[in-house]
Amino acid sequence: AVQVVLWLGALAATQAAAKAAVSRANLRGIGQAIKLYHNACGDYPASFTDLVAHGECTLPQFICRADKYITEARPGEPIPHTSYIYSPGAGEWREDEDIVLAHERCPWSVAPNGAIFWRPAYGVLFADLHTEYIDWEEFSGVWYRSLDRRREIGWPTGAE
Repeated sequence: AVQVVLWLGALAATQAAAKAAVSRANLRGIGQAIKLYHNACGDYPASFTDLVAHGECTLPQFICRADKYITEARPGEPIPHTSYIYSPGAGEWREDEDIVLAHERCPWSVAPNGAIFWRPAYGVLFADLHTEYIDWEEFSGVWYRSLDRRREIGWPTGAE
C-alpha cells in the first residue's frame, strides 16, 4: 500500500512537470510570434486573433493540454477561448523582465461552459520572452510589479 501511494505521488509530480513544460513551450512560441508580429508591423498585436490572422501562430498554440475546458476556434473566426491571457504592449519593443505579456488563466477560472476549476501554479511569459512556471502567491507579486512597470512606461494595463 505504501508503494502504491509513493508511486501515485511520483506519477502526479511527473504529470505536473509535463503540464508545466507544455505551458512554457506554448508561451515561448506565443512570445516568439508576438516578437515576429512586432518586427513586421511595428507594434504589439492587439489580441491573439491578430497573431493567427497575420500567420504568426496557429490556434492550438493557445490551448494548454492541461486545460480541459476549451472551445477551439475554426480558422477565420475570432478565438473564443484560450488557455492564456494576453496583456499587449505598445510602441517600441521592450525586453523588460518585469513586464508580463501573457500568462495562463487565473487558478480560479470559469470556463465557457460554466465549470470552475483550480490550478495552483501556471506559466508566465515576460516581455524579455523568458517564461516561468510559478505558484499563485508568487504570481500575485509578479503581476503587481508588472502593472507598476506598465504604468511607469505608459503601457496599457488591461488584459485580453
